[in-house]
Amino acid sequence: IIIIIAPLSLPPSLSHNNNKHNGRVVAFKKQQQMCQAEPGLEETQIMVDTTEGRWKGRFSFVKRRSSSSQRKMKDSEDNKKESFREEKRKSSSFRGEKSDSFRDSKKGSFREVKRGASFNLERQSSLDETSSLKEKVRQEKKSGTPEEKKDDMEEEKKDNFNQENKLVPTSSNSIDDRWEPVWTQKVIKTWDLSEEMQRQFFDLKRRLSDIDHPMNTPENVIRFCCGRQNKQHEAEEIFRKMIEARSWDAISRDDILDVYDPPELLLKQIPNPVVKGEDRVGDPIILIQAGMINVKKLLKNCTDEEIITQIMWAQEFAQFGYWIKDYARRHDRPVKKMLCLVDMKGFGTEHFSRSALTVFSKTMQRVSLYPEVMKKVILIRAPALFRLAWALFKPLMKPKLVKKIVFVGSNYMDVLDEHMDIDLLPKSIYDDGNGSFVPPKPPSESWSG
Repeated sequence: IIIIIAPLSLPPSLSHNNNKHNGRVVAFKKQQQMCQAEPGLEETQIMVDTTEGRWKGRFSFVKRRSSSSQRKMKDSEDNKKESFREEKRKSSSFRGEKSDSFRDSKKGSFREVKRGASFNLERQSSLDETSSLKEKVRQEKKSGTPEEKKDDMEEEKKDNFNQENKLVPTSSNSIDDRWEPVWTQKVIKTWDLSEEMQRQFFDLKRRLSDIDHPMNTPENVIRFCCGRQNKQHEAEEIFRKMIEARSWDAISRDDILDVYDPPELLLKQIPNPVVKGEDRVGDPIILIQAGMINVKKLLKNCTDEEIITQIMWAQEFAQFGYWIKDYARRHDRPVKKMLCLVDMKGFGTEHFSRSALTVFSKTMQRVSLYPEVMKKVILIRAPALFRLAWALFKPLMKPKLVKKIVFVGSNYMDVLDEHMDIDLLPKSIYDDGNGSFVPPKPPSESWSG
């Protein structure tokens, strides 16, 4: 209870005879204002004792807390104490659970390491036995005929090739291994990045450091970085969408090169598009023979999902197939850009059917999330019908890709000769050409352009 003793502001009839109380009246008013500003208090009656017009005693200006406010304060204090005790109990139980889980995880990880170590020992022993067996057979063949020695050399080349060339990075590779400093510097040198672009490149790497995925490599991240200069948040968002989209279909694109075996019908209509050889500046060549695709036959014998899976397999092979590592080994640098040729001969009205356009739309939704690799797209032998239909396809493509597309007329051979050796073209385009495509599976020894 707060009790303030002070003189009351008296009526004029009393105050003129009691000037000695004026100082205390001012002090009282100040105290009264202070008490009124404090919440949760209520005024009591002010008693003034007067006799014969003179001041005979003292008065009391009293403020006290109401019973309801007292109850509220007591409840709030009790609640604070109870919440403090509850937090203390939770923190102690959390520490106990954390220590228990840590001990369990430690035991589990020890079992996993022990199990993995035993598996590795068994695998290593089996590999040692296999290698010793091969070495023994080779030693026995040393004294054999020249044909046997030739077969032995080919087998050795095949073993070396299989060791050096793997299809795609597996999830067992850590992100630090994929971002090995020497290889990262080669990527920066290949793209000839300025200091500002290097800063953006490493900033995007930092933003994506939580994604432990085989696609998180310098040569992939740099494509998103260069495609979205000064827009690292957009590059990060598209990269994350691309990782998410790789599991859209029944066969994950992370596994499609390993587990998917293209059917003969689909492989003839939609083959892998990588041409053996390189263009004038040493970049790979992609050839898409869109006009030769028999759309009616495909739609009759295959579902939309099967067609899309085949197209995604061809896309994955073009950007991440085994030949990519062979190229990097021969050139001591990653693939920077590719030259794309699109042969439109045979393109007709069947390619504009409703079912065909549906498949094309679904395919573009997936392909649009891949990193940009094409430096130029040259369309040859395009009929007049396709030029009219270009207005339909154009909105579905990236604006940057549209700028790279070039239509070539009847002088297409002269234009192609400027960009590549025309002998690398197949006979379906050039009668004297002897070109071919990279085989879908790794051969016994690597091809060279």
